[in-house]
Amino acid sequence: MRAGVHRVAFVVAVAAAVACSLTTDLTGFSESGTIDTPEASGVDAASEGAAVTDAASEATPPPCMASTVIDTPLTTDLGGWSPRAYGQTGHPKVETFFGTSAAVLFPFVDTTPVLLDAGDPDADAGPTYYNPPEIEAAVSALWRTTPVALRSFDVELEAHVRCTRAGSCADGLAFAWVGTTSASVLANGNTGGAQGLPANVDGVAILLDDYQNDPPEIPDPPAPSLQVVQLDPTKVPGSYPWVLTSRPTSFLGAWHKLGISVRGTMVTVRYDGTVALSTTVKPLVSGLVGITAGTGGKTDAVAVRNFKASFYDCTP
Repeated sequence: MRAGVHRVAFVVAVAAAVACSLTTDLTGFSESGTIDTPEASGVDAASEGAAVTDAASEATPPPCMASTVIDTPLTTDLGGWSPRAYGQTGHPKVETFFGTSAAVLFPFVDTTPVLLDAGDPDADAGPTYYNPPEIEAAVSALWRTTPVALRSFDVELEAHVRCTRAGSCADGLAFAWVGTTSASVLANGNTGGAQGLPANVDGVAILLDDYQNDPPEIPDPPAPSLQVVQLDPTKVPGSYPWVLTSRPTSFLGAWHKLGISVRGTMVTVRYDGTVALSTTVKPLVSGLVGITAGTGGKTDAVAVRNFKASFYDCTP
């Protein structure tokens, strides 16, 4: 009888070990499975954040069920996102972006000057160049036009921002949440450093900013940087100091993962799995969320993919 008890205990222990081996936690891994490494074109790989998810930095879900869950790879269609554009046509849309399918907000347009005529060495006339046009003063955005709870939420997305040539980088990418249920405010011409963000609404945005604006525009930290900014409903974006916190971040030329968690007034931003920024913001109950990009006198190529989010109508 005692030997039988021992055999049963042994079987239970083995079964438990096998079950444990089958429940590997894959949290934080994208559909693509990897994050691209920075390319040699002006990106310092040593300065990049770790591409391996730091389990300690992952957010703990609030003590309530998610009221809205969004899971859109953005590799075959826009998956329920509503496109908005100003100053350009044809984007955003899903297409191939440097070898992978993604939602492209601004396509890559090589703006490197082309030599047309070397000029007459015996005359004053120098070389003649053709300067391909930049995508200037434009907005490209994807918005969810159905309101979601904003008391608490967890968002994860992958973003790729690339300069069109050396010296032409502007103005980056933003993920925003705004305290309005009206999609009519999303159509606007807030280009450049304002990143296409709507005016006259409460809200917060996480910026991947690759152009340092100077007064009288937004007084930006040195670029490129990761920022948390607060929208003032009484002012037009781009006309007032709005940066709550920032850090230098060499995100150009490669895919990187952003994680954003909000718990009431606290926002935490993860970059490639590691906590990068944390600050307090004005809390919002509900509203709209969007991914936006804007250009000024210079341009970027911008794409996003693998968007996942859970929104909760409670605060821990």
